Amino acid sequence: MVNFKYFAQEIPLEDFHLEGSAIVSGMNKKEAIEFSHKVIGGLEKEGISSVNFYDLIKYSKNFIEDNSVRKRYIVLNQYLLSTYKRKIKKPFFIFIGGTSGAGKDTLSSDLQYYLGIDRILLTDLLRENSRTEMIKKYGSVDKVPKKYSALFDASYRVNEKGFDLQLEFVKKDVKKHLIEQAEREYRSWVHPFYILQGFLVVPGIDDEVKKG
Repeated sequence: MVNFKYFAQEIPLEDFHLEGSAIVSGMNKKEAIEFSHKVIGGLEKEGISSVNFYDLIKYSKNFIEDNSVRKRYIVLNQYLLSTYKRKIKKPFFIFIGGTSGAGKDTLSSDLQYYLGIDRILLTDLLRENSRTEMIKKYGSVDKVPKKYSALFDASYRVNEKGFDLQLEFVKKDVKKHLIEQAEREYRSWVHPFYILQGFLVVPGIDDEVKKG
């Protein structure tokens, strides 16, 4: 058995420690499983009983034949290592958009599983926050000015003007509920990745991230 020195803890090295980043780097599930078996088997064969994150990346990359996959694998793991060592001060934001049925949920779930992402924010929630604030401001939905009525419609049913209105409100909340939250959390605990997902994720919604 090989132990994995994962920063403050030492735990048994298992397939999932290698599979996730391998799949995100370009391997399919079968290739990633074979890759993790080869790496762990190689360590055991060489009599290595304990390995840290840095040495595991250095060792395991030699089992990847495809150069493009190897490069992505190294970059991804070096980023993770750098964030956990606090060399990188801000998290990486992933924006996933698309129409209904485009595969947003599937992609988010895959990234969540393979990279251990536990910070996913939906634009639907941001839009709901805006609706709630609007109702509080005017007392009820019936009293909300007509110019804001499109805010209460489903995104796929509004016209271009209504879509732009919803996007305007969601963009305002991106800073408060995604960027500022990430910055607060990053002071005490590291979450390398944050995902914003939804129908309202379009070019320009990441302006607040670029400003930072």
